[in-house]
Amino acid sequence: MEFTILEKRAVIKVLSDVMLADGEIDPGERAYLGQIFNVLKISEQDTKEIVLMSVSESIAILGQMDDAKKEGLSIMMVEMIEADNDINNREMEIFAAVFAGAGISLSLPGEV
Repeated sequence: MEFTILEKRAVIKVLSDVMLADGEIDPGERAYLGQIFNVLKISEQDTKEIVLMSVSESIAILGQMDDAKKEGLSIMMVEMIEADNDINNREMEIFAAVFAGAGISLSLPGEV
């Protein structure tokens, strides 16, 4: 599964929003986001573009992804939510809003 550059930026945007949801950046969240930056090969230019990307733009991009990529996103979002060992209501609101906006099923990864 290979994400396009726009998909990569949109994924990082929503993961960052989850990380910032409770107003604190936990070392576990920072480490997880760093891992995703490395896996997706996010450049400094990408980072600048991500900052400028709106939430609605990122959700629209995510909604165009195929099911395999959406499943990958769901796994990444769950892992980010759990990265600080504290599942926050605001994080879950962002999770639900991203999934609803992008037309992603809320079933567990791997479920049919």
